[in-house]
Amino acid sequence: MYCLCKTYKSDALVFLKDLRDESVDLVLTDPPYESGNKWRGVGTTARRGMGRAGTGSDDDSKRFLVVSNDYLLKVVNEIYRVLKIGHHAYVMADWETAVLICQHVEKTWPWRTVSGVKISPFKALVWDRIAMGLGYSYRSRHEFICFLRKGKKWNQLNDLGVPDVLQYKRVPPSSADVPTQKPFHLFRVLVAQSSSEGDLVVDPFMGSGTTARAAHALNRKWLGCDIEQAHVDIANKEFCNPEQKSLF
Repeated sequence: MYCLCKTYKSDALVFLKDLRDESVDLVLTDPPYESGNKWRGVGTTARRGMGRAGTGSDDDSKRFLVVSNDYLLKVVNEIYRVLKIGHHAYVMADWETAVLICQHVEKTWPWRTVSGVKISPFKALVWDRIAMGLGYSYRSRHEFICFLRKGKKWNQLNDLGVPDVLQYKRVPPSSADVPTQKPFHLFRVLVAQSSSEGDLVVDPFMGSGTTARAAHALNRKWLGCDIEQAHVDIANKEFCNPEQKSLF
């Protein structure tokens, strides 16, 4: 039985399977996707505190767990099940993972038809991190946000003036609670766009709790999980008096 406004230690699929069908107003999450493993020991792993392979400073214990592509698509299926009709989900991704999710969603989620034109339930938003990442050519300064919409008729966004490129400087590794932590103001915009006061926002990969903080700031209810106890403790530390109303 889950209580509102709390992060639980759990596997994401187990957590989502415990939620009722069409009981969630918004899903906002940043999964540790499989393609991140290609940088093991090189590139971005250095800034995550794991060191470069072969230098003696590489430390696998500092690497967060990743999920396989197959697992992530099962999570997307569960997101569809728990999400209310017409409501939205946002899933952070690199380009490879965004393509994977896009292809899956376009095959399995219903499309909307407007004046005879079919509209995909998937749209890729861009998060411009402003600062470039590591690399050797055309270094990346962006990530994708998979914007998913359930049903054949979708709720309207709360502000139609928000563009599909969102500029928010990334959280510096030196000040981040967990690796690849996302900016609070980025998540605040997404929560504000796709939910109303009192709605339930769910994050099955809660990390340090950015989704929870954004939802709390906008008077939304929230619920989430993470597989790592240290992340759960960080996510819950600001919310020592969670609303003890059993929901699931």
